[in-house]
Amino acid sequence: MTLPFSIPPSDLLPLLGTAHAPVLLDVRRDAAFEASPQMIAGAQRCAPQNVASWAAANAALRDKPVVVYCVYGHNVSADACSELRTLGFDAVALAGGIKGGEDGVDLAADIATWRATALPRETQ
Repeated sequence: MTLPFSIPPSDLLPLLGTAHAPVLLDVRRDAAFEASPQMIAGAQRCAPQNVASWAAANAALRDKPVVVYCVYGHNVSADACSELRTLGFDAVALAGGIKGGEDGVDLAADIATWRATALPRETQ
């Protein structure tokens, strides 16, 4: 399932560490984050229910692209992306989320493509 406003990992990877790097926002639900505190390197943590507060506190970032991600790149990412776009941010969701898609839900070809690109990770 690819969201309308999304970016595949293969398009995100070359941007990381450059002047064109987007703001990375980890919007996994608390339980999912606590179960796996590994994040994409350089990401900021924002619980999904706090997206509007994050946007208000980071209004100066409206001129930068924002990539949000959750576990599998489904509803949590879509909702956060939609909320940020409504608040004036150029937001997209990471296709496949931090796990690279969900077996049995996403198309096997999409999962293979998303998982083929390893994004740098760090533990928080």
